[in-house]
Amino acid sequence: MEIEESSARSAAISYIGISQKSSGRVVAYLASKEYSIEVAQSVVDSLVADGYINDMRVANSICRGKVLRHAEGKVLLRQRMMHKGIPRDSIEKTLVTLPGDEETIIDLIEARVLPEYQSMQKMTDFDISVWTKKTIRFLINRGYSVSIAVDALRKSLHEVE
Repeated sequence: MEIEESSARSAAISYIGISQKSSGRVVAYLASKEYSIEVAQSVVDSLVADGYINDMRVANSICRGKVLRHAEGKVLLRQRMMHKGIPRDSIEKTLVTLPGDEETIIDLIEARVLPEYQSMQKMTDFDISVWTKKTIRFLINRGYSVSIAVDALRKSLHEVE
């Protein structure tokens, strides 16, 4: 068992290299290399204790680039982090530190949507209902709820006019 853990630890460290990997990703990698889940989890626990793996750092790096033009709602960020193998407790601790969806969607609308709206208004064939539906779909695809998207878009358009 000790030899298997040593081998698994070496494989995990090689996999991590100089990049940041979540504990879930490393467990999945070791499992794909046919180490038992118990050994993989034991190795990951020791790598977390030794500082090779830091799920909070991985979660924060995912969220760091999601501002202004690239903003995403917390639902999508949570999904993205779960896909990266970050444990739920680290995800929730990270999401609590972020501004609410109501704030980030306004930044996204101001940075990306309003400039498009202002240029589209100048066109003779501009159809506000088609543009609004397209914009709401865009905001929903960014992980915002329908109600937050509609309210924020309505508020932003009222401020422009």
